[in-house]
Amino acid sequence: MGLTVKAVDYRESNSSASFEPGDFCLYAFGKENKSKAVVEVVKVLDDPRGVAQVKFHRVLADDTGNGLFNYLRRTGDTMNASFEYLKKLPRKQVKK
Repeated sequence: MGLTVKAVDYRESNSSASFEPGDFCLYAFGKENKSKAVVEVVKVLDDPRGVAQVKFHRVLADDTGNGLFNYLRRTGDTMNASFEYLKKLPRKQVKK
């Protein structure tokens, strides 16, 4: 399944945004690291810090040092991600 994502400015923080299962997001660390991926929220966890379980659909850049993003996309495994690094993508920008 291929995904197409339009370039959008995601510098605003979504730390207070509400995420729901099925939401597609850009998962990126800003200037901390070059890794970027399109992920789907699988589950919002009951954690006051704001955490979601995500599944990787497309890796735009994997700067993890060990290929973690590519591994998770390839295997379909999930990982937990802080809301701080998730930026919702409008549904019209994500094409399956």
